[in-house]
Amino acid sequence: MSSASFEVKGSLHFRSIAPAHYACSNNLADDQDMRIFPHVGWANAMPGASVSGRLYVAGHTFNFNNVLGYHDMNWADLPFTEVIQSWYWGHFTLGPYAVVLYDGVSSSDGNEYANAYVANNEQELVSACGIGTATVRDAYGTWPSRLGTPLATTLNISIPLSTGGSLNAIATVTEINEETDDAFMRGLFNISGIVGSRTYSGIGMFEQFRLS
Repeated sequence: MSSASFEVKGSLHFRSIAPAHYACSNNLADDQDMRIFPHVGWANAMPGASVSGRLYVAGHTFNFNNVLGYHDMNWADLPFTEVIQSWYWGHFTLGPYAVVLYDGVSSSDGNEYANAYVANNEQELVSACGIGTATVRDAYGTWPSRLGTPLATTLNISIPLSTGGSLNAIATVTEINEETDDAFMRGLFNISGIVGSRTYSGIGMFEQFRLS
């Protein structure tokens, strides 16, 4: 990449560690439904990746070696402010597991929508949507999160696994990257959790919208 106007150049190599998927399936056929909410579509090309490379930004050099990477795309036929009441979205590693999830409420119909994706050593374990596939709640116990309540800095996460048992984790914010009043926050989180009887740790990114 190179952008003289932003004083950025360099290269990054993404090596996928988890198979691509849509909201409800890893079936990538042309006829798959890509909606995650009414009016909102989503495709996740790299649920997890190992990233290496070097960037030069405004005279500073940044080296990356085997750091967490991710790539997706979402789109809508209406502004997000008109289709999302609230949502939690995140991706993270937990030991050998790569995890992507969202849990939110639509402004269009008032219903809850959720999705969970879990892979281990490049093998998919969960790719499903529907209430209960991923449950994300803030430490304050408010659901759905609404304007006027505190932005979440700690999240409790639960995902049932197709192999039996569940993945249960706590995500704690370490750095807020973006924040808009009390309507939106995106940040980096430390993750600790249990899968089966084993305890793991990891890192990830979460974002929170609450638009009503």
